[in-house]
Amino acid sequence: MGTSEIHSTTKAQIVEGLETISASLTEKLYALNLKSIAVPDLRENGPESQKYALGKTSAVELIRLMKDARFNVIERDRLLEILKEIELGQTGVIDEAKAVEIGRMANVQSFLFGSVSDAGAYFIINIRVVNTETAEIIASESVQIAHASMVALSSESVVLKSRADAFYRSLLPGWGQVYNEQPVKAGIFIGAEAAAIAATLTLHFLSEEKADDYDACITPGKCKPLRDDANELKLWRNVCIGLTVGVWVVGIIDAVVSAKTYKRMPDGSIQQVRLDGSDRDGASVSVSGFSVADDPFGGGLNLQINY
Repeated sequence: MGTSEIHSTTKAQIVEGLETISASLTEKLYALNLKSIAVPDLRENGPESQKYALGKTSAVELIRLMKDARFNVIERDRLLEILKEIELGQTGVIDEAKAVEIGRMANVQSFLFGSVSDAGAYFIINIRVVNTETAEIIASESVQIAHASMVALSSESVVLKSRADAFYRSLLPGWGQVYNEQPVKAGIFIGAEAAAIAATLTLHFLSEEKADDYDACITPGKCKPLRDDANELKLWRNVCIGLTVGVWVVGIIDAVVSAKTYKRMPDGSIQQVRLDGSDRDGASVSVSGFSVADDPFGGGLNLQINY
């Protein structure tokens, strides 16, 4: 089975599980004549679900399914505005206790809550829907999805590149630049580091050789020059040690400063997350349109690029 076939299979498993939840919820909500809904990010319980941001990934897929079922789903921008107004924007996850308040502000009849929890070889997705007028739980569903399948989905819609990963890779000289897709810089740092290490080792062995010659010297007038040569070689060896460390540190700083966080969204767009607002250069791709907006979920700015 080829890579594309494996990818199609894992995504089909995810969609099938979430479609099962969506179909059950649709039936129950339609029976109560509830046609509007809000879908915030699901809670992420466990290090694996948090690592792959599966709460947001699942919410994006559920929004698509609920729209396909002809529900009036509150737009994400509007939900972000409301979250910001009630100071929940930084969390990205809404507490059920706030359902009534948010429901009135968003003018929706129901809210979908849920979580993605680590469970060994599986992830468990639990979903509840609350009537925003009565705060009553009117539907509850659960599905179990294989670990590999959920991770496959997250690779499409969550983090592709990050500064944190660039930092860890840059601990090995040049690797951070390779990760940032800067091959020329990578070559420069790798070459400089290799040259500094080679020079350090060469000078160390030469200084040790001169020191041994000095220790064995018994001819008056020849010993002092040997000692001076050994000391000078040690001095230059220490300089090269400093250069080795300096190149390594500069490489780490360069990798972190040059790196950016990119996400690939399910609609095919690439989203660059501005971590601190200091980045000013855009992604080097051909685009037909873009928009920049505050994102309370990420705490920074988002550059949305559409191919």
